Amino acid sequence: LLLIMREMITTERDYVRSLYYVIDNYMQELLREDIPQALRGQRNVIFGNIERIHEFHQQHFCKELEA
Repeated sequence: LLLIMREMITTERDYVRSLYYVIDNYMQELLREDIPQALRGQRNVIFGNIERIHEFHQQHFCKELEA
């Protein structure tokens, strides 16, 4: 059981880091002036509510698993 919990916590931490990487790197690309016209204003369509998902997992779910 302890091994399973450690794996869940590790996986959750990796997930949170991956979400942050997408937010920090890819979402910023959509703010550039030279992106194709078809992508302009499509941030929410492409990424949905990824910031809220990241916040929930980082602030709540991960902490509960760790506890």
